[in-house]
Amino acid sequence: MKNTKKTLAAICLAAISAEPLSAQHTNLGQIDPATMLETYPEFGQSLQRAVVGVPAALIEGDADFFGYYEDLANLTFVEGATAPVVVYMHGSSSAFEEVDGVPGLKWDYAYADWLTEAGYVFVAPDAHAIGERPTYSSPVPKDVYETISAIRQAEIAQAAAALSQAAFLAPGEMYLLGVSEGGHAAARYSGREFKGRMILSWSCEPGYMTDFAKVGARSGDPVLNIVGYRDFYYGRNAPFSTGYNNTGNCANYLSAGNYGHSKVVIYPTADHGISYDQYIEGDLLGFMTYWVGRTPE
Repeated sequence: MKNTKKTLAAICLAAISAEPLSAQHTNLGQIDPATMLETYPEFGQSLQRAVVGVPAALIEGDADFFGYYEDLANLTFVEGATAPVVVYMHGSSSAFEEVDGVPGLKWDYAYADWLTEAGYVFVAPDAHAIGERPTYSSPVPKDVYETISAIRQAEIAQAAAALSQAAFLAPGEMYLLGVSEGGHAAARYSGREFKGRMILSWSCEPGYMTDFAKVGARSGDPVLNIVGYRDFYYGRNAPFSTGYNNTGNCANYLSAGNYGHSKVVIYPTADHGISYDQYIEGDLLGFMTYWVGRTPE
């Protein structure tokens, strides 16, 4: 019975994959946030309700600050103090919750906590704060995924434009981090505001989600890709990747594009949820520590 279900799922995915895409979906990389406001009047809430972490060294007080982006206006920043900024793009599920009035990530890992503790400003736009935003349960036609991708690209552009003007940003030290659906968005984004990017739980390959796998960074930009070998959606043997002959990681794409400052890490026993892995904190902070203050040649 299990084999029958897998066969039917493969047929279903093949049928979905064959559906044509509109021209607007063939080269997503940077979307003007203003176009999203026309369709989604509450699009700006993605940034205003973004979860943020601000290191204590940047503000008056003796503790790191955790709250929402809209709360930054109420903080008193130390004049001249700056830090690198990490923009985090969450996956398809709702990533945030409040505990005693303080926002945070709901899973048992907390990028916000240890990135902020390490001295980075953490900003995580919340796609689910956008009213009337489309939702889905995979698999769905690829036009649906590409519509979501356009929203996520615009979210990145909106956050990057605002943070580029922030006095607390260390010049040239803004980084893009994304996981799963957010990793897909972080990879494809083609704006030039980010010094480097970290692509988690996406393989930079065509699959059930898109026919147009790409990395929008310049070939000289630092890129880190971390995936689980057993990833259910994007792994080499993933049920959702049936028929695509994928490798399950970004190495082929990054090599073909001559991304000389790229690194691919594969967790052999991990699945799609690599954020739970024991090595994720060290690998991400190691990447950041290496590149902050260093100029790619």
